[in-house]
Amino acid sequence: MDVPAIHLPRKVRCRPRTKRRAGAAGGALEGRGYAEFCALPLAEQARAAEMDSVAGRAGNSARILSVHFVASSFQFYLRLPDATSRSVVGDLDMLERALGSPEAFGAAMGVLLTDRGSEFSDPLAIERSCLEPGKRRCRVFYCDPLAPGQKGACERNHSELRRILPKGRSDFDALTCADLAVAASHVNSYPRAALGGRCPVDAARALLPEGFVDLLGVVKVPLEEVVLRPSLLPHAVDR
Repeated sequence: MDVPAIHLPRKVRCRPRTKRRAGAAGGALEGRGYAEFCALPLAEQARAAEMDSVAGRAGNSARILSVHFVASSFQFYLRLPDATSRSVVGDLDMLERALGSPEAFGAAMGVLLTDRGSEFSDPLAIERSCLEPGKRRCRVFYCDPLAPGQKGACERNHSELRRILPKGRSDFDALTCADLAVAASHVNSYPRAALGGRCPVDAARALLPEGFVDLLGVVKVPLEEVVLRPSLLPHAVDR
């Protein structure tokens, strides 16, 4: 189209695209692509969890691992010390140990959908149980390249987290696991029209295995006390 960029308000605010970092190797993704995810029975697709990582301000090593359950709009956060696949697998191993078995892990997060970032580049380690060698705890599938909209619910829900931890101003290295549980408690206590006015934490308690939400340290915050502003975690946000 013969339209100069100055006439496209959103375009002139975008930074030039940079070369994307290398993600999971093609061979490792065989049988784990988005087409294979879409071939799953609808019941399995409906219970899938979308997984992503969120970066802090420039110079931060720590990241946030976010896991979003589309059916309940419930999203929880785990702290990653860095953006490596080893850290992601370490957090998932921690969850499996807390749940007690690969079967319990699978009942909560049996199907994962994520992007091809390097932090998710070890599907075999993500899928294998850390408690019972040789047993698989979940299945992981990957979006197509440059197609984050294939896990759009997770991407959109990050806007709620960014109200608390604004992009470019938030020091993720200053965050603790307890801080992220507080953030998730407030984000998931805000009612959603898509849930008929219910809040995600209530929907999650009804749809996910008993005790899973409590294990994450997420509690329901009274609506009048919900805070979706940087003042919730002031020590991690630049003024």
